[in-house]
Amino acid sequence: MEDTLESLFKSGRLLCAIGKTPNSIDLAKAMAKIAGVEEIEESKHTRALEQLIGDVDHLIFVIVDGLGMNVVERLPESSFLRTNLARELRAVTPSTTACAITAFATGLYPCESGIAGWYTHLPEHRLTATVLPFWEVVTQIPLQEFGISVDWLFPRSALMSKMRHTPLTIMPQEICESVTSRHLRGGTEAVGYASIPEAIDATITGVARADSKSYTYLYLPHVDTLSHEKGPDHTEVTRLAREVDGALERLARSLRPGARLVITADHGQIAVPVEKRNLLPDGDPILKTLECPPTSEARFPVFHVSSNQTEEFVIKFRERFSECFLLLTLEEAEDAMLFGPGKIKPHLRPRFGDFVGVAMDDSIIGYLPPGGLVEEAPIGRHGGLSPEEMRVPLVIV
Repeated sequence: MEDTLESLFKSGRLLCAIGKTPNSIDLAKAMAKIAGVEEIEESKHTRALEQLIGDVDHLIFVIVDGLGMNVVERLPESSFLRTNLARELRAVTPSTTACAITAFATGLYPCESGIAGWYTHLPEHRLTATVLPFWEVVTQIPLQEFGISVDWLFPRSALMSKMRHTPLTIMPQEICESVTSRHLRGGTEAVGYASIPEAIDATITGVARADSKSYTYLYLPHVDTLSHEKGPDHTEVTRLAREVDGALERLARSLRPGARLVITADHGQIAVPVEKRNLLPDGDPILKTLECPPTSEARFPVFHVSSNQTEEFVIKFRERFSECFLLLTLEEAEDAMLFGPGKIKPHLRPRFGDFVGVAMDDSIIGYLPPGGLVEEAPIGRHGGLSPEEMRVPLVIV
């Protein structure tokens, strides 16, 4: 029997962001509500998470990028993260940092925010943006030079700017004052760091100095970076996860009374072998049917099909990739709530293309730039709906 998205969800081979298990958006809304944001639309999931976290004076929210449950479960049972695991969550889809960080910052699903993935096509400007660095994908020219403002590309509803708790963001120095980081924290205070111990020290200091109710946001990208390079199953990734585990335990032990530590991840990762890396070079027959190379993520590619090329694209795609990818129209992806529970906002719809590919195994479909080598492509990937990518922890101390 031919696989369908429904059958893959039912079997557990793929996981949906929206269902019986709370997801990253539910957590973002629950945290914002506890921190005093008033206009939060609550659900049974957000209320349950609010009760689990509790009404506290000092809320510390840590995102460990790429720390999927598959990595957590390789830690010793006595580890800090496993000992304090409150429950499992689902990542937002596409399961990528650009969508997740935007969701944590705004409480909005991609269908509301317009962030379709790490690579988001902007047809009005005839370019594809790498949205978090805020540059054009090929040249890395800042988007401002194309007349694109951060207010136009991203939603304006930064939750931190609406909190009654005083917010503080702690991020790596190289991205702390980027245009996107400043926008998504609503211009509130931030501190940069150069190492994991320095990040923990800055968090401890920030909470200790707070003279009123506080909300501290700490972002740790290290596990994700190494997982891309080595693959999420590599022993070095496990070793780094144990280092992060120890650092977070030190943070927990140092917190003042009335503080609550909440830890999660934006997504997990899956290892992609060389033979499953379907990277399309210039001149590839499929690229000839598209307005631009596939966008979003290689595990969840979005296709903008050229005028009068729809039939040709579908034929060529199914000939080559029907064994490893489902091909959905944008309407089918919407109906399956892959970008969130509602319809994509009409003015944002062009960013989401015409078709979406959903990986059924450990394959990718992406673009191979001139001079690029398939063997040198990242091993660890995310963006898709596999359990490795979608299962993330919720740790509460």
